[in-house]
Amino acid sequence: LAQLERICTSPAFDASQRNRRFLEYVVRESLAGRSDRIKGYCIATVVFGRDESFDPLIDPIVRIEASRLRRSLERYYLTAGATDPIRIDIPKGSYIATFTTLMPAPDVSENDLPAATAAGTRLAPSRGRHRGTRLAALTVLVLSGLAVAWFAIEHYRGFSLARPGDALGPSVYVERFDQESDDPDMPEFAVGLKRDIVSALTAFNGLHVMAATLPHDPSGDATRLDQAWRAAADYTLQGGVSIEKDRFRVTTLLVDARTGRHVWSGNFEDDVTHGPMHGKREAIAHDIAQAVALPYGAIYANEIGPILGARFTALTPYQCVTRFYHYWRSYQRDEYQTVRDCLEVAVVEHPDYAEATAALSLALIDAFRVGFGDDRATSDPLLRARQLAQHAVDIAPRNARGYHALALAYWLSGEVERSLDAAETGLEMSPGDTELMADLGYRYCARNQCEKGVELVREAFARNPSQPSVYRLAFFLDHFINGRFDAALTEARIINMPDVIYGDVIIAMAEARLGNTAAARAVVDRILARKPDFADMVAADLGTRNVHPDLVTMIVLALQEAGLPATALDARH
Repeated sequence: LAQLERICTSPAFDASQRNRRFLEYVVRESLAGRSDRIKGYCIATVVFGRDESFDPLIDPIVRIEASRLRRSLERYYLTAGATDPIRIDIPKGSYIATFTTLMPAPDVSENDLPAATAAGTRLAPSRGRHRGTRLAALTVLVLSGLAVAWFAIEHYRGFSLARPGDALGPSVYVERFDQESDDPDMPEFAVGLKRDIVSALTAFNGLHVMAATLPHDPSGDATRLDQAWRAAADYTLQGGVSIEKDRFRVTTLLVDARTGRHVWSGNFEDDVTHGPMHGKREAIAHDIAQAVALPYGAIYANEIGPILGARFTALTPYQCVTRFYHYWRSYQRDEYQTVRDCLEVAVVEHPDYAEATAALSLALIDAFRVGFGDDRATSDPLLRARQLAQHAVDIAPRNARGYHALALAYWLSGEVERSLDAAETGLEMSPGDTELMADLGYRYCARNQCEKGVELVREAFARNPSQPSVYRLAFFLDHFINGRFDAALTEARIINMPDVIYGDVIIAMAEARLGNTAAARAVVDRILARKPDFADMVAADLGTRNVHPDLVTMIVLALQEAGLPATALDARH
């Protein structure tokens, strides 16, 4: 009950008041042993005020609200509730609450357990006799994390980044959108579109967003303020709306205000006869914001050139993040340490800059999974990466990059379901984030669920063709599993990972299955020259990366066809 109160009073629990009553009802009924009363009909009449004629086949309110409540609980436990001692869940297919102890609990006898255990709820068994050991281990873990953070701060103390102004990143001024309309029923469409664009842009941590005010200020102060904002902006976003009898069209233009150069334009169309207009307007605003502000979007493309090759102390925190995304497109080893050093200083100077915090987490994850970096800042990069990812989620819960980092940290810790849940939650918070969408699709393919994964990756590349080619691994796996080896080889060659050994692995696999023996053998020789013990560790390494056992078998057999020596470990696969 204390945990219930902790959840319902937490600002991080984003459920409605009605769903808070929903949660309280199912928790109290479960604890009281009245699981038989926790049915859709009872919830509808007791919690939602429906009358006795309620029919769940006609009115789906309980199912809909239960789904929203589950998502709210998941987000809570990914953020503020990550260290709570008890987890409350409502598993799909039921409205009965379950309870799991997440931290050591005092010893209790069976007679002390609440009636909930007999009602089908789930209580983790007491671990009192192991409490001392677990507390000691937890203490070591926490202290090691603090030591790592202290070491990083001390190492980078004295370094500083460039400081061009108060904003972490570029400033964008959204101008008023003109409107040409034959439809008298939508006189304010352009006004609402501009407002929706501003709202969508503010989700990008690091952008400074300003907007034209409404032209109804008789004093002229708003006009003067608009002029000042426009003069100070790095970019201006301009546009217009044309509405005809059955269609509307939105034209947008992004201008580099410092040079006057037009750096991006976009045209969006839809019909006005089907569906709510506000939903279509919000969708277009979201697409515009994504095209402008996403990693590898229009602002990135315009900003990246001047910062390549610069010393990290000459960069701003935003430029550190931009350079990280450049590195992440191809995993270039010689870029890694500069990017990591830059991000280390950025998070010391700006501990609440979520994009930099998440980017550093992802960089540390690369130290763990591909062996980059000299490890001078930490001996356990995955532990610190997880802490940073959680902090990024805490300070910017609408920003997908923190969830992306958290999902990868869980994945490499062997917590596959928590990883997928974190990624799915991130996509719910930021549905158009193509980077997270593509990565999640690849993870599903690695778990041998390519039908689901490929759909996500295909949509991500359709929305943003400029993102890292590494996510095309999903296409490679789908082709390879289904025997389309020519297509698999084409994808393997498109993927650009020259400094990561698995870039060669997938080429060798496809060449071998196509019967190109000499080409496959040449790639295997290159692999063994870089990592002589690769044959001894490949199966185990794929297992630690949570690749499905059936896929591990296929990969190992294909590599042996390519000429990789067989080992006892590989033979078992």
